[in-house]
Amino acid sequence: MGVQSESVAYFCALNTCTHIMGNIKERFCTLHREFKSRTGYALISAVSVATLLLLVRYSGMPSARDNVSFYAIALYAAAAVATHLAADITCYMAAGLEMRRVTHWQGTLNAVIAAAAMGSAFYYIDMATPPGYTFVFSEAAEPALWIVATCNGLLACTAVAITTAFARGSVHKQLAMDIDRECEEINQHISHTAAEKAAAHGSPIIMDQIINLNAVDGGQAEIAVCDMIYACRREGKGSVTIVYRLGTKTCRTAIDGSLIHLMQAFANYRQVVRCHADYIVNTERVTRACRRADGYELQLRGTRHAVPVGGKYRNDVYNALTATER
Repeated sequence: MGVQSESVAYFCALNTCTHIMGNIKERFCTLHREFKSRTGYALISAVSVATLLLLVRYSGMPSARDNVSFYAIALYAAAAVATHLAADITCYMAAGLEMRRVTHWQGTLNAVIAAAAMGSAFYYIDMATPPGYTFVFSEAAEPALWIVATCNGLLACTAVAITTAFARGSVHKQLAMDIDRECEEINQHISHTAAEKAAAHGSPIIMDQIINLNAVDGGQAEIAVCDMIYACRREGKGSVTIVYRLGTKTCRTAIDGSLIHLMQAFANYRQVVRCHADYIVNTERVTRACRRADGYELQLRGTRHAVPVGGKYRNDVYNALTATER
């Protein structure tokens, strides 16, 4: 029994190590794509540090002009580039952290590590530089160590905060460009296949295209896959509303279960995809993709309701809508 437990533990540890090494190898292969943007962030931190020190130098504070020399500013800027870049790349290689994900815990942790590395480097420079070149806010020849550490820590945190703000702006700009490109490609593909979809819509329904679902009222709902438009989660109800066409009318039926259960019922039909935490959509019904503030939404044939596309499901929706065979 003990030998078996040791074998299981050994294989679990081996699989974990293999998984970690595989992730590190994959990140190493993509590091050349990440290096440019991360170098840019490090340079922004250096410029921020230099700007802040120049403001301190010319602020009129006692002895600021003497203690904050151009030599110290250059030294701090160089340290900012080196430590920020080293911390950023280390975070990416070790755990895949990205400062660009500023609203996620990964971005926060990456920023904290970068600020700690920069602050530590600044403190070391401050304590190791000969008198007359040190970065000190006080006239005292030997200020308290906590004052030096606090000043350097505040400087590093401010520089990282500025860099994070730039990173967030660049992420939003890039996201907007990606969404515009995806919407354009989706709409072009829909336009090119409009005639084929219209012809397919007129084809007879065969039996394996009928889905039997359990309605909330205890009955059975028979819905043709081609007539299904979208489904959405009913807030606080523990059930799903499915919207579909019945002849010339748009109907709604409450179905027992969750969206996960409904996706299992449509598992054999690639045109039915999860597009949002609260929505499932039939991509054969999509007539247009339209940009909105935080992503894009899908306009559907048979209803005026536009279905949102969540960031987590963007790739799945894009692949389904631009597939050669749908």
